[in-house]
Amino acid sequence: MLLVLESGVIDQLIKSVTPDQLKALRAHTVKERVAFEKGRHDLGDKLGREFHVLLLSFLNNETLNQIHQHLRRREALINAMFRVGFDYCQLRDEHGQLVECLEKKDAAAAKALLASHYNLVIRGYRFDAMVTPDVDLKLALAL
Repeated sequence: MLLVLESGVIDQLIKSVTPDQLKALRAHTVKERVAFEKGRHDLGDKLGREFHVLLLSFLNNETLNQIHQHLRRREALINAMFRVGFDYCQLRDEHGQLVECLEKKDAAAAKALLASHYNLVIRGYRFDAMVTPDVDLKLALAL
């Protein structure tokens, strides 16, 4: 669902993204990269999720923001319960590449990249019905 929602956002942003918004996205990707380079993976993860929130914020659509927040909470729970790991370097690179696609107004490339991005995240999950995840629900749901 996040992919569907954010793909629609891409279609809108391609038409309306401003130089200041692109600058904000670029600055955000730099913060992500620096966090990971310093070994602050929790901060890098948080900034990675906030990148997607920042994208949506540019549409100034409170309904979409609320739906996105709801989906993000579900994602956080799934993440806490089933994530086993994924390639953080590739995820960071993809955020930068997505900014480039927006700058070039290439919706098809941006949406393909977004799909690849979420598929990479999904490959970092292991869904095993036989194992009860050891998770602190309060921590998992705190965004």
